[in-house]
Amino acid sequence: MIGAILLFAQLQGSLQAGVAVHPDTVTVGEHFTAVARVRAPGHVTIRFPSAPDSGSAIDTAGASTQHDESTAHVSDVSITYVLAAWDTGTVRLQLGDAIIEDGNITRRAPLNSASIYVKSVLPKDTSLRKPKSARPPIEVRPFDWRPWIYAALALLAALLAFFLWRWWRRRRDRPIPPLTWAEREFRRVEALGLLEKGERERYAVLMADVMREYLARRRLRSNVPPRRRKSPPRSREIQWFRATGSCACCNRSTS
Repeated sequence: MIGAILLFAQLQGSLQAGVAVHPDTVTVGEHFTAVARVRAPGHVTIRFPSAPDSGSAIDTAGASTQHDESTAHVSDVSITYVLAAWDTGTVRLQLGDAIIEDGNITRRAPLNSASIYVKSVLPKDTSLRKPKSARPPIEVRPFDWRPWIYAALALLAALLAFFLWRWWRRRRDRPIPPLTWAEREFRRVEALGLLEKGERERYAVLMADVMREYLARRRLRSNVPPRRRKSPPRSREIQWFRATGSCACCNRSTS
């Protein structure tokens, strides 16, 4: 068996060369060793190829080591290659030639006689195994922020409208202070020009109605807790009534 016994070939007289492979059967990618040995009479220089042929199915898988067992009469040199096979079936090792130089004489020893069997790791019947169909390509689309921006603007507009409506409702429903209401009504009655028309009685009745309503509002407002009162200070009302003159219903004397 070529993996157990190193065979030597008789080349050009007493020159011998051979290759041994261990193990003789491997799987795809599994490492194995190939030992190439050359013997020649006398003191000669033996050079081995650095690596297998790059076009073959064999490739180096580690550093090679060289051993020299030459004697005084025989040159005996061997080299150990660490290889890996990448094809199935029987694969021949394309190591090339060893070069033997003896002075001006150069000879070659072919090292391509060895082979190795590479077994497949696939099941015996691969026809029943169908590969999965290719998946469709993933389409990456840029994220569209415009709908989210529009939604955020709409939400802000809705919140602004809600707070404005709430503020307006509170302002509308807020009661008018009695003094402010009385001043407004007095101006309205005076704008009728009743004194110029000679309707003093009607003028006095309207002013008395405003005064009566003002006092009712004051009394109703005085029942509101202090924290909820928004009327001006009483000192302002006192000063205003002092400035009305002899008539308590208007801002000028009726005499």
